[in-house]
Amino acid sequence: MRFVHTLVMFSLLTASGVADEAKKPKFGKACFPDAIRFVSATSEDREVTTLMFDNFVLATASGKGEMVSAETKTFSVTSQLESDGAVTATLDIRGFVSVSEGGSAALVVHAGGETTVVDLKKAIAASVTKMRKPEEPLYLQAKETAEAAGYKVSGQPKGSENYMARISGTFAKDQPLQATVILLVDRLTAASSSAMITVDTIDIGVKAAPADKATKDSEKKPEVAKADKKNEKDSAVEKPAGEKSEKKMAKKESKKSAGEKPVIRKVSAEKTEEDAKKDIEEMPEEESAESAPEK
Repeated sequence: MRFVHTLVMFSLLTASGVADEAKKPKFGKACFPDAIRFVSATSEDREVTTLMFDNFVLATASGKGEMVSAETKTFSVTSQLESDGAVTATLDIRGFVSVSEGGSAALVVHAGGETTVVDLKKAIAASVTKMRKPEEPLYLQAKETAEAAGYKVSGQPKGSENYMARISGTFAKDQPLQATVILLVDRLTAASSSAMITVDTIDIGVKAAPADKATKDSEKKPEVAKADKKNEKDSAVEKPAGEKSEKKMAKKESKKSAGEKPVIRKVSAEKTEEDAKKDIEEMPEEESAESAPEK
């Protein structure tokens, strides 16, 4: 009996210890508010990847304030590309935007060394014609991964509009793909002024870039060389005439420097002596001196 009593007491104490252990606080899934949480899914051919975000959202404060409210949030993605040449990457950015009187929102994307300020009005219109198909395999895969990670996959916020912006950038061979997405919101001090913008997903696709400008220019070089050759030929034809003129001028200058006497005007024999004297008198002094008849 004593043994049975001891066994019962031990069982009760063990059960109580297990219950107490279950009630002890423990860490669950960590959440870092300052970090942007997301999951990704990549196609089998590794040409398309989808990023799905849990908290890439930015909003101004609500209610009347004494100062202007302005906020920014930034997210960058980078990936080493495997390619034999330049690559063109396309980013399809989808999300929601909402502004009220005095509030504004902006989406800025920097990719491939170029910065684009997205026209949100056009992006909202584009979302109507480029709606995502809910059965897209990568989207469903990313959604399942997000839910498994404990992220909220919520729908469209109340009072907001869908937008879709497509950005393309070209990356040289061995240059990593790097893109930065910047959200900005601001509002005035009025109570009804507010703004909100989110990024729901970013779909990135890569493909071989078309022939660059340098290649096209090199294809035109033979024609340019041919034209240059023709110009050289034309200038060569004109050169002898120029050289002849230069030689003539040089010869004239050499004669003058050698002291060659200028040509003297001769007096016609048919003229009378009186006419001859008259002609000589009208000549310049140097010429008349040389042409005067010897006495």
